[in-house]
Amino acid sequence: MTTVGGRSDRGVSPVIGVVVLVAIVVVLAATISVFALQFGDRGQEPAPSVAMTAQYDEQTTPNGQYFHLTVRSGDRIETRQLSLQLRGAVDETGTPVSIDESADPLGTQAGSVLEAGETISIGANQVTPRPASGGYLDLGDARILLVWNPQEPDREESAIIWRWEPTR
Repeated sequence: MTTVGGRSDRGVSPVIGVVVLVAIVVVLAATISVFALQFGDRGQEPAPSVAMTAQYDEQTTPNGQYFHLTVRSGDRIETRQLSLQLRGAVDETGTPVSIDESADPLGTQAGSVLEAGETISIGANQVTPRPASGGYLDLGDARILLVWNPQEPDREESAIIWRWEPTR
């Protein structure tokens, strides 16, 4: 064994070896955790996006007021994954009304896929309870929501992908 300046150089090699080994383990653990966390979230895709314009017809026709919703751009979405929600709409007596799902305004007006260029109208014939004969639909305080309900078994959440609220 040789001594340098009165000291032994025997302990330097094991210390350097341990430091290098710990550095390798830390780098491998970080790399593996990054891959594991990135690939774990791939199962759920984000909700689709859509840009729509709403034309509110305040003129009271014999059936009441209308909304015309036009898709300007966005993802193509199967209408079976969508629902329209109408809140704050009332008939002539002040009775709240909602979208009549049996009338299926999305499926009957847009078909099986909602895409750019489609227009959906919401009026007295698309709500329940329907306004009485001679009555009208008041949409002045109504809010409209387009809700995406994924049909995947591992997804339970839904997302509001478009909303319209009255301006006051």
